[in-house]
Amino acid sequence: GLDLDMFDYRLSVKMDYYFKYTSSLLYKVRLPGTLWGAEDRDENAMEVSNEGIELELLAHILRSSKLGWRMKLNVSRDWSRLEKTYTGKDIGGGYNGFVIGRPLGSIYAFNDTGYYQNEGEVPVYTDIKGNKLFLGGVGAFTGVSGLLGTQRISDASGDYDIQPKDMYYLGSALPLVYGGWVNELTYKDFDLNILFNYSLGRKMINMRNASLSGTDGPVFADVRKLTFWQKEGDQTDMPAIGRPYYPQVRSKIERVNLLSLKQLTIGYNMPKKVMEKIGFSGARFFATGENLFYWSNYSGGNPEVVDVYSGLDGGMAYPLPRKWTLGLTLNF
Repeated sequence: GLDLDMFDYRLSVKMDYYFKYTSSLLYKVRLPGTLWGAEDRDENAMEVSNEGIELELLAHILRSSKLGWRMKLNVSRDWSRLEKTYTGKDIGGGYNGFVIGRPLGSIYAFNDTGYYQNEGEVPVYTDIKGNKLFLGGVGAFTGVSGLLGTQRISDASGDYDIQPKDMYYLGSALPLVYGGWVNELTYKDFDLNILFNYSLGRKMINMRNASLSGTDGPVFADVRKLTFWQKEGDQTDMPAIGRPYYPQVRSKIERVNLLSLKQLTIGYNMPKKVMEKIGFSGARFFATGENLFYWSNYSGGNPEVVDVYSGLDGGMAYPLPRKWTLGLTLNF
């Protein structure tokens, strides 16, 4: 770490680097037994490393007897890495498990390249009997694959079927940097405190359109703003109506930046002479607002409620409430 105080303590700088190795991370381990119905138990089975850099700037811009302004800015960057598992191997596959050497918060997606516009674009395979099959196992002799207007997804495993194992690793879902920005202003008996939070470079996938897939449950997409594939050449938001939809795809990954006003407090301290006359040593009235607004380039809702480890936004997270608080502090 490094601490600096300069210009008669008007400017302070703190910088820290940390590295933490955890060798006893809890994980549910399958007990020996039958393939079906075997029980799990929690064990200290995983090893993880975390490292990061934190920078904090504190500036006393104004510090007169009547007017004061203090500003604080902090910037953080974290890395995590799975170092070891109880088996010594990857667990569960990359798309739904843990891969040694990769971050715990990893994002996976299918590789998509538009839509199948005509039958000539649909891959044809030959099985061990010499039969020609379209992707998905439909016989190619008919010339009709049933895939026109569906997403063109890369079959990474080469088994003629699109499954989660065909997903790619596309980096960490954690932000590149994040932190807060605080401003504290005082003028005579008034004070104002403003807190902003920010994060830069988060990878996220807006999967709210997946609610249109036909499964039971609420719909989180505004259909009026979506376009659906109808004919060759269409480049739309969604595949043809009735076709399967893969929301977790590479083309939907967004680099998300966020700035939010987390808290704003306005206060007033009653003059001491007035308070002493009524038997108090001091009193302060204040009003506080929380989650007042946010700015983001994200196409979905507030990125703050999206899982920071998976980066997937299915629209199920409860929104942050906007709150106002009025208070009175009395000192005896």
